[in-house]
Formats: sequence, C-alpha cells, structure tokens
Amino acid sequence: MQNKKVEEVPRNLIEDMQTFLKFYEYGYHMLDSLVKRHLEGTDIIPQVTALGSNSWARGIFYFITTSDENAEAILRSDLIDKDSHQKLLDIRLKYRPVLNDILSLGGAVNRGEINPISSVRFSSKYERDDEISYLEITAYSGQREIFRIMQDASELLTCAESIVKTCSDSFEWCQRQGLPLRKLSIKRLDELQKELQNSSAQLSNIVQKYLTTRKQSEATTD
Repeated sequence: MQNKKVEEVPRNLIEDMQTFLKFYEYGYHMLDSLVKRHLEGTDIIPQVTALGSNSWARGIFYFITTSDENAEAILRSDLIDKDSHQKLLDIRLKYRPVLNDILSLGGAVNRGEINPISSVRFSSKYERDDEISYLEITAYSGQREIFRIMQDASELLTCAESIVKTCSDSFEWCQRQGLPLRKLSIKRLDELQKELQNSSAQLSNIVQKYLTTRKQSEATTD
C-alpha cells in the first residue's frame, strides 16, 4: 500500500520540491506574503494561479495541499534531502489551513494542474489606420471563460497587474498549442513595450514575445 502511494506522487512534482528548496528564502517569503494578503481580505486566487507556472510554486503548493500519505511519500523520496524534512513539515503545518481550500480548486492541485488557464484569446479594435485602439484579452479554462479585460490600449499600463496575475504564462501556452493570435499594431506594441519597461517584467515579456512573433511573421510574409 505504501509503495502504491509513492507511485501516485508525480515525479515532476517531487523535482519541483527540489527547486523550492533551492530558492527556499524567496519561496517562503512569497508564501508568507500570500497568506498575509489573504487574511487582510485580498483575493489571492489570481496570483496563486499565475504562480502555478513556476516550478518552485507547483511543488510546494502540492506538498501543502496533498494528502498526508502523499506528503509522506514525497519526504521518503531519495530526491528530498532528509535535513529538509522538518522544514517542509513546518511549512505544511503553518500554511495548510489557509491555502488548502484556495489552492484545491476542483482538486486541481492534487492532479498537478495548478494553472486552470487552458487558452487565451487576443483581439483588438481599430479606429484609425493601423493603430490599435482597444486590446481585449480573454482567458479560458476549457470552454469556460474565466477572465476578460478590455482596455484602451493607451491605458494598458493601468491593468498590467491584473493581466499578469491571470495570464503570466498563457502566451507561451498559445504558441505551443498553435493557437492563432490576432494581429496587433506593431507601432502600438513598440510604444507599449517602452511604457512597460518600468512596470511588470512579466507583462513586458509577454508583449515583447508577441511583438517579436508578429515581426517575424510579417517578415516571412513579405
């Protein structure tokens, strides 16, 4: 029975635990910050969802919310240093009451599926020439829409935090799945990229990758 439990724990999640231990101080600070914000009444689900794309977060979130049997199986793994056992158990004891309900959305954590975003659609509206006026980003979990934001492109910076919290890893997902991304104004994206330099590095990265893809696509077409 014990061996069966060990086999049920995804090896990649145990490896993610190794990553967490490598960046322990940073990860612990992030967990503590999440819990404090939650206790202050802040909705932390979007941030937790975005963090799900990071290996250190996947590992520790799983360890905190999984069953006692699976937690024990992780600690028995030869991939986890025995000197770290008590440290991990203390974290599980401290954060489990707060994070368990939040993270276990439909059992997603226990299936190793932290990030519920399955696809993202970019669309835009033009009012003059080639310059984008509005940018709409919609995120889906399966067929269900879970997030939508439509913003004046010149004011995109004001909604940067919301986009990052929900769509941090979604651009790469779209590329891997071969999903079509609507054309955005190259001129406007260049401007946005400059505006975002002092803002969120994640959102800036998303815009930059999209911009690079569009330029490469147009160069190929030409």
